[in-house]
Amino acid sequence: MGIRDWANQNSALTGAAALLVCIFAVGFTVCQSIGKRGGKTITAVYFYDLAAGKLFKSDPKSLAPIDVPSGATVEYRGKEMKAGLRAYVFSCSGCPADMDGMDEAQIEEAGASLAYLDRYTDDALKQHEKMQQQMESEDGVPRMPGPMMMFDTMGRLVGAAPDKPGEYPKLYNQMDERGSTLTRNALQKCSDGSYPKQCIPDS
Repeated sequence: MGIRDWANQNSALTGAAALLVCIFAVGFTVCQSIGKRGGKTITAVYFYDLAAGKLFKSDPKSLAPIDVPSGATVEYRGKEMKAGLRAYVFSCSGCPADMDGMDEAQIEEAGASLAYLDRYTDDALKQHEKMQQQMESEDGVPRMPGPMMMFDTMGRLVGAAPDKPGEYPKLYNQMDERGSTLTRNALQKCSDGSYPKQCIPDS
């Protein structure tokens, strides 16, 4: 049996494998911005304050949802939730030095785009904490996490920013077609054929 025949008979498995490859590629591209940029250590990334409808800066190691500077919360399904979600901002024309405090309209006026937000489920956050513990070492050399930890994408939820401050966004699992399409579209080529740059605060 040829590869093409096998793929045709196992279309669901083939589709799932293709989706995983796409997610890994998007994740790899985004993660390149979180270590160093131009030799400079990244000290902050953008988060989105759902209560205020604006960007704010926080530690790049933080996993959403996180507390917002004002301490405000938002209601979701009858529960009070932390209002800070991770914000992914991209630009084809160059990123402004600092977009702290900008709403979506101001971001667009500055030549950038608020592509999507993300947060993790409670179970996924526990898994990431466990992964961090696995990577810690007494000799200062980080250990690699287990293989299942490295592909922990099931608990990542992504979605577009809500229409109004105080609203909770409609979120989709990253493995869902709507979630993967949202993250993939953020990296579509610019008019000059280059890829958009993820915007990170200068400080």
